[in-house]
Amino acid sequence: MDQPWSQDATNIGTWGARNFEGRGVGVLVEWQNKGFHSFGWLSPIHLPQERNIRSSLHGGDIYVHCNDIKEPRLGGIFTFVLYNDRQGFGAQDCEARSVIRFAIPTTSMSSLRLPAGEERPAKSHLRQSLFYPQMEEQGITLRRYLWEDSLQILELWGHPEAIITAADDLNLLQTEVEVLLSPQMARRRLADRRYLIGPLSNAG
Repeated sequence: MDQPWSQDATNIGTWGARNFEGRGVGVLVEWQNKGFHSFGWLSPIHLPQERNIRSSLHGGDIYVHCNDIKEPRLGGIFTFVLYNDRQGFGAQDCEARSVIRFAIPTTSMSSLRLPAGEERPAKSHLRQSLFYPQMEEQGITLRRYLWEDSLQILELWGHPEAIITAADDLNLLQTEVEVLLSPQMARRRLADRRYLIGPLSNAG
């Protein structure tokens, strides 16, 4: 199961030239397909011990090599082990989080139990998004889009069981919503319906 970002990474220490600092969470904002030399950049959403790397190279983004990430998808949210070496900060052991999107009438937003703290950690890339760092304690990334529309979009990223628990805590399961599943989650739903309960069991 996906672990909360604040949990220490396994085998933290020094391995070769890499100094490990713990687990973080980030969104993949760039990917260069160069065969065995493919690489990309993660824009950090949460970092261990409130690590500040904004003054580092590439505007504070975190380097990731193709050997350290499976199925890199632009816009996907990943947990990773943060390390630093002579070239800056990097990510290894990247794990993709699953996502469920909720479309909520703007008039129903007041019925939700959203956390108090809001941040825009990746605003240079995600200018229309808010994140709620308190949710990372549950192993969940909560993203809200700042679109002015009759519907508001919330995303919950994490392990499916943790997403359902978080959705219930936020009162999303008792609110008039439409649930939008990613293809990955839809395939999981067909394989194991335990993850979708209550109002979500009717999701398309």
